[in-house]
Parts: sequence; C-alpha cells; structure tokens
Amino acid sequence: SLREVQRFRRANGIAAKVVNRGLQLAGDRASNVAGAGAVIQVMSVDDSTVAFAAGDTALNSGGAVATESDAAFDSTPTRTGQVVSHVATFGVGVVLTIKRIALHNDTAANVTTSSTTLIAGASGQSLVKDATYSLTITMKITYADAS
Repeated sequence: SLREVQRFRRANGIAAKVVNRGLQLAGDRASNVAGAGAVIQVMSVDDSTVAFAAGDTALNSGGAVATESDAAFDSTPTRTGQVVSHVATFGVGVVLTIKRIALHNDTAANVTTSSTTLIAGASGQSLVKDATYSLTITMKITYADAS
C-alpha cells in the first residue's frame, strides 16, 4: 500500500518528490491546457547529494551536478491503477555514480544538468555502476490525493 511505501522510504532514507512543475504539467495534461510541454520521456541519473525540492526545474536547481547521464525509456510507460512505471537501461561501457534518479519531459539529446525539463526525482540513492554490465532502472510515480 501507499502507507507501506511511505514507511519504507522514511525508514531507508529514500526521498522522492514530484516537483511543482511536474504537478503542474500533470494538471495541464489532464485538463488539456494549451501549451503543455512534451510528455515524460527520459530518465536521468546524477551524482548530486542535494535532495530534490518542490521548486526545482533542473537537475542543478539545488546546486552543482558533476556528472549526469540520461536514457530514453526502453518502452512506453505502463500504468497499473494510479501507478505509472518508467523503465530505462544504462548500457555496457557506461560508468555511473548514482545518487539521484530523475524523469524529464524532453528528448535525451536535450536533457542536461541545467535544462528546465525536470518532472520528478528520487534522492538519496547510492550505487556505482561500472562499464562491464547494463543497468535497468524502473521508476514509479503514484498519482494520489494528498489531502
């Protein structure tokens, strides 16, 4: 359940945040507001230890990011109930230090540490990927009423 996930995140120090821009875009899409940006289509990982904040619009909003890598989704995201799953693979030959995982609403070619494409992110990760294997990451967003 959502409460169990929230308890797990608190107990393990995993901070996840859909930033204001992401919430606004979800509202825009749901209501077909003119000028809504491109759909969420890219996942990125970076080495910043700064937690995402609601007002962040770019990976470097809270401070410098030394390394960032991004990938288009492996397939179209899927939804079960109110949970949307996004899957991306970071291939062989890529070395990564992963402290944060983020979702963006632009193509991989346009996502940078300073591009204003940030929709959601998970902070507090700790993983180093070497070049000998590929890594597939699934990031889920639960759309829920917070009242």
